[in-house]
Amino acid sequence: MPDHLSSTPVSRAPIEGWSTRLLILALIGILFLTLFPFRLTAHAKLSSISSPFQLGGWGKNAGGLNVYLNVLLFMPFGFALGEKLREKGKSWVGTLIVALASGALLSYAIEFVQLYIPMRDSGWEDVVTNASGSVAGFVLFELCGAPLVRLLSAGESTLGKLVKWPRTALTLSVYFGLWLAISVPLQMQTRLSNWNSDSLLVVGNDSPGHLSTAWKGQLFRLQLWDRPIGAEVARQLATGATPDDVRGAPLADYDFAKPAELGGLPDQRNPLPPLSWINAPTNAQINAPPMAGDPPYLTLDGRSWLVSKEPVFNLVESLKKTNQFAVRLLCKPFEAGGSDGRLIGIWERSGPLELRIRQEDSDLMIYLRNPISANRSDLVWRIPGVFKADQTRDILLSYDGSNASLYLDAKPAARTYRLGPGAALAHHLRMVRTGELNGYIYIYYFLVFFPGGILIGISANGVARRDRAALFWGAITFFLLPAFLLEYVLVSVSGRAVSPAYLLLSVLLSVVGSLWIRADRPPSALTISP
Repeated sequence: MPDHLSSTPVSRAPIEGWSTRLLILALIGILFLTLFPFRLTAHAKLSSISSPFQLGGWGKNAGGLNVYLNVLLFMPFGFALGEKLREKGKSWVGTLIVALASGALLSYAIEFVQLYIPMRDSGWEDVVTNASGSVAGFVLFELCGAPLVRLLSAGESTLGKLVKWPRTALTLSVYFGLWLAISVPLQMQTRLSNWNSDSLLVVGNDSPGHLSTAWKGQLFRLQLWDRPIGAEVARQLATGATPDDVRGAPLADYDFAKPAELGGLPDQRNPLPPLSWINAPTNAQINAPPMAGDPPYLTLDGRSWLVSKEPVFNLVESLKKTNQFAVRLLCKPFEAGGSDGRLIGIWERSGPLELRIRQEDSDLMIYLRNPISANRSDLVWRIPGVFKADQTRDILLSYDGSNASLYLDAKPAARTYRLGPGAALAHHLRMVRTGELNGYIYIYYFLVFFPGGILIGISANGVARRDRAALFWGAITFFLLPAFLLEYVLVSVSGRAVSPAYLLLSVLLSVVGSLWIRADRPPSALTISP
């Protein structure tokens, strides 16, 4: 039996152990992939079971692919647990039992928590397949664990020679420089670069103009900006104020309380063409008398809608230049259930749409076109429970070049829509979906900064005690500088504001990576060499 698996204490090089490191990575991967997006709430499915401890019962009807993925997910956990126990001298039978029990208990705990995550399904089938994966991981370790661990240790030793101090600066500069170069074209895919200036503004329907997609309700106001709108301006607008500062002034403003004729509705600020009627309504429908407490409004009856007389060239060009926009619509739907109406759209005359805001039943649906969402993706942003029949809603959508925010009656929506280099990278590999966008952010930053932290941790091994000051300042530099450089690059490309949260995440992952690579070292190996 190899030294690192023997129950007898042996003198071994600090780099030989990998059980703790593998166990940590396995647990991080399992918890992230099973519990994301980490939002717990009362799940509607809880009412269908007598006790949450019964999980979701049996009958998830998981396909063969799901079974395979469930087994694969827990194999690293069983592998690492097998190494940990075998190197402590435990028998293979005892280790097998522990791997089975630990995999089952961990899976059960996860399935229990998943009952309170709306996007997840819970059931005993996952417990069985996950526990089987843990056992399979242990068997894999018994078959080829020793050579695999030796290979990992040899790789770490070789890497340590490559990044040995003082060559660390060059190695880390090349590593982070490559990621910065990769991040630029990835972030570029979140820009509005594929919008066509030959586009029309459509209100109350899609450009093709089918009656089945016409919206029914009352319109009070439509405003458009070529910059994002923050919470304070959203609050001012919702309370009836019109900010006079440049930051708050809209690029275009269609006030449906103004006198209207069959010829069209003008933009009060004039950069955009008037909105003209398709299937013109009666005069009574154009400016209907307001209900109690309502301002004057425009009525769309499902048989008529509005389209700009000419392409909104100025609007599209301005939005492409700033890579930012905001849209505000004050409206009241006639119905909620059974409706599928288009509120606002920016459409190419003979091509795809650039932006769509629509109502589906009581849900608000938003589609934003960019190189990521244009193909092989499902990036429609759904916000449930927005509309109620005959209830006025103040809807403000704001996009800062990377992240979309939504304000409903001046209150920020709980859900987020974040596009970044992680989503662009995933888009090259698979179909991306709206519910996964936040996860791609964490995955991308993990790929960049966790290995970078590993390089920092390995390079610190060969630093002599007399160079402690160099180690301190070197660590500070390479923990902080790459984080700020990546944030600068992403902000410059997208136009969004600097995010302290992203900076903190970057530094934290670098620190965690540098600590993780030393997790299996004995206490004597954690000190700086003399």
